[in-house]
Amino acid sequence: MLASTTFLRLRGTRYIHSMDDAVRVRPMTRDDAPKVVSYFRGLSRAALDDMGVDPAKLPRKRAWIELIQRDMNAPDAEREFFYLGWEAQGTLIGHTNINQIRFGKSAFMHLHLWEPSRRTQGLGTELVRQSVPIFVERFGLRLLICEPKADNPGPNRLLPKVGFKLVRSYRTSPGWIGYEQIVNRWEFLPESIPV
Repeated sequence: MLASTTFLRLRGTRYIHSMDDAVRVRPMTRDDAPKVVSYFRGLSRAALDDMGVDPAKLPRKRAWIELIQRDMNAPDAEREFFYLGWEAQGTLIGHTNINQIRFGKSAFMHLHLWEPSRRTQGLGTELVRQSVPIFVERFGLRLLICEPKADNPGPNRLLPKVGFKLVRSYRTSPGWIGYEQIVNRWEFLPESIPV
């Protein structure tokens, strides 16, 4: 049972934006930046490959942390990235972020549930449901895009559950740390927020 809920209508479907203490989404802080970088830096080559990340493109740890923290000081209309932390029972368990932000227009979303053991519990679906309205409202988005590697089953199963539509599969380098690969392009078109 959710302690407090607000209903939003996104693409004709009712989604629950929970303020429940058990699962929570919040903007990441400067103190969270090292955790994001440590997550990527701690992954095996195989885990990076599963996501389509090129280890050679990962910035040095300190430079990457500084890049994220510096960007957090920019006005939203000038942001390169925006990170939301995912918490369960008060512990940070992952993040989602947008980049390639065109304020008032579109952005690309990335999903990272840090612990593999949590990936099949339905948490990702609820966390993305809570995250999408925050991105859309804060950045005035009319289009939210997610392009997971085509053979990465987790996000490709999750995205249609939260209102994303599969547009096409194609070869590209999705993002600044990705290598060229076949991705599935999923798009979310918000209708009205809030209801």
